[in-house]
Amino acid sequence: MRLLQVHEYQHIRIGETIRGVVFTEKDCNALAAYWQAHQGRYYKLQHRGIRFSHYVGALQVGDLTIEILPKADKNSPLPVWRDALLDMLRYCKILKIHTLDTANLQHKNNSILELYYERYLDAVDALLRQGLQKDYQLVTANSTSAKGQIQFHQHIQKNRLHQERFYTRFQAYNHSNLLNQILWAALEILNQLPLSLRLTEKLKAIQAHFPKIAPRAIDIKDFARLRLHRRAAHYKEALDIAELLIGRFRPDIRSGMRSLIAVLFDMNVLFEEYVFRQLQQLQNDTIQVFRQQSKSFWNRRSIRPDMVLQIGEERVVLDTKWKILERVQPSMQDVQQAFVYSQYFNAQKVALIYPKVNPLKDLPPTVFQPFSDEKKYFCQVHFADIIQNERLNIQVNQSILNALTG
Repeated sequence: MRLLQVHEYQHIRIGETIRGVVFTEKDCNALAAYWQAHQGRYYKLQHRGIRFSHYVGALQVGDLTIEILPKADKNSPLPVWRDALLDMLRYCKILKIHTLDTANLQHKNNSILELYYERYLDAVDALLRQGLQKDYQLVTANSTSAKGQIQFHQHIQKNRLHQERFYTRFQAYNHSNLLNQILWAALEILNQLPLSLRLTEKLKAIQAHFPKIAPRAIDIKDFARLRLHRRAAHYKEALDIAELLIGRFRPDIRSGMRSLIAVLFDMNVLFEEYVFRQLQQLQNDTIQVFRQQSKSFWNRRSIRPDMVLQIGEERVVLDTKWKILERVQPSMQDVQQAFVYSQYFNAQKVALIYPKVNPLKDLPPTVFQPFSDEKKYFCQVHFADIIQNERLNIQVNQSILNALTG
């Protein structure tokens, strides 16, 4: 297994070696084969190489796993951003994995995907120890016993020469329900992927102890049919990870290709979610946080800032921007957008929130030049320090509030 760690927007070329791992022509061709499946969202094809987009996470093609980490300055060590990404995904509850083992996160050779794989195997193993759920299933079988209802048409077709047999339909109490079929389908996906020796042995042991079921083709639509009643509530974690594996897997459908699985997240959405969840913790009688309120703008189109804060009598619009600024100079597009928000949401102040990477100071509220003697509106810039002591800062809300009210 090879692990290649890159940053979002990074360009890698065939033959390039990154921390001892070579990106080969075979790797590039395999990724190119799946480019159409995601319509270029995750990476762009370039001459003898690829360039990643703003999606972060991990993808695996053949024996190569690529971890795409949040962009940072050149002096930031990759493990810091890797741990921060994992913390952010868990904090925002986007991972749908609630108990990633902290001890496992210390093994830097483990990829983000392997952490998923191992957590899934552990969850299924726990279900096997508790006992998988059984349900009554309608079964048709050609057997020597006449239990159930004889299906005369099929019975006559199949048993002319076997009068000792009966083609019947009957109710059977077994493990062949949709819950267990989904678990098995995800195990079969792992069976198609190159895993470490330790995970391969764990997978084989689990499959050996898995009860025999009637397998079926599972796709992402099957999850919409699931209704987890009280007796099946303990399946939730395993099903959450199975949904991700089944939904993000692209099998090897042509000879010579390699199967691909991608667990990737839009960093813009992730940063917004992180800031929102932080500010939500500040809500009280005088502070209210509202998410993505829309207002009609033009020709059936609407505008929607990330957040609107009501702090006492003051209304503040917040817009998160996952951009690394080299100087305290937001783009004209960002500032124009802030001005429109202030007008449509009657907010005297708009704050643009950027991640703090470079040692830049906040820009205090700066007035938009009024057209006449109209009410004044302000825009400010705050750099959120999302990493503290080399881990995700889960107390950034207070610094944001101080910037807004200071």
